[in-house]
Amino acid sequence: MFIAYTDASVKENSAYLAFVIEFEDRSIISRRILINESDNNLAEALALFELTAFLEYYNFNNGVILFDSRVVKQALSNKESKYHKKILWKVVHSWRKLGIKTQLISRKENIAHSVSYKGKYISSPGITTIDRQIFSGIESYPDYHLSLPAYFYLKRIDQKRTSFNDAIRQLNRKIWLGELISETKKKRVYAYYHKRITVSEESIIKISTVNYVELRHHWQVIRKKRQLKRYRRRLRKVKMVAK
Repeated sequence: MFIAYTDASVKENSAYLAFVIEFEDRSIISRRILINESDNNLAEALALFELTAFLEYYNFNNGVILFDSRVVKQALSNKESKYHKKILWKVVHSWRKLGIKTQLISRKENIAHSVSYKGKYISSPGITTIDRQIFSGIESYPDYHLSLPAYFYLKRIDQKRTSFNDAIRQLNRKIWLGELISETKKKRVYAYYHKRITVSEESIIKISTVNYVELRHHWQVIRKKRQLKRYRRRLRKVKMVAK
């Protein structure tokens, strides 16, 4: 699952559109586009359009797009909105085909903001070098989205600065390393040492902690880490042979 961010900034009747995409192998694609536009909300919608066109061109599917405009969020589902009629109906149609979900985040968490507003440039790798199948050989490796409340709680209990995309990668890894301890029709709970990670459908919805670590959970993580290490070693050998 790739993770993409979009944002737009209007300065002196010009708009700077930006998008940043991080792929499974942590390759990052960054783009900044200058257009003649003074409507900030329309610029936000156009940033989504530019990102979607890029994803369609390269057939990048199965991902999540994060943005910070509440107006655009509302317009995505409001077919009477001028932004929906003009731009957003096109991206919604494309997202269905590509299997893409969206989520509203705060500006502080939106890494595309620095690209659109401050003009920060991130050198991008060649498209052909991106490895989207890095975890495809690992049986049942998860690909969950992350709810904002769960993300904020994670930062609070870990007491460290973790970006939204890093949190998604880390939590999916911990779910795979951990052990399923509870399951209902709507929810599953995984134990990773003292953490309890709750998922529902395709999203991580809750993170909690307990004040103990069960020995069987510890050994489960150790076994899975060894398995992951062997997989990565085989993957490196395959890549070396391919070269």
